Amino acid sequence: MFDDKLKLCSAQTVTTSAISNNVIDLDSTSPLVAEGRPLYVYAYLTTAWTSSTTLTIAIELYQGTTATVDTEVMELQEAQFTASYSAGRILKVPLPIGKITSRYLGLHFTCSSTVEAGTVDAYLAP
Repeated sequence: MFDDKLKLCSAQTVTTSAISNNVIDLDSTSPLVAEGRPLYVYAYLTTAWTSSTTLTIAIELYQGTTATVDTEVMELQEAQFTASYSAGRILKVPLPIGKITSRYLGLHFTCSSTVEAGTVDAYLAP
């Protein structure tokens, strides 16, 4: 169970590089995220890819007053799904303690080439 406001995407089709459907607004220009209890991004493969391509999920911070693609972005962590993974695979990526200083947090999916099918759920949780 997770907070719906911490959902980054739900059954998002990923066939090319893209930003997550949702961006989390931390509602502060100086958030204290993960200062006490560690937080993680959970990425859940809901539908497997039908290609032999590796999909990289990069966690990026958006800085500024809006969460648009053209704002300054800082990559925090990287994790990879591969085409050999079946549906149900979960990646757990820790958010760095004390490093989140921006208002907006979102995922960027980077594909090494175009893939077929494949959907992902992602959210923040302890």
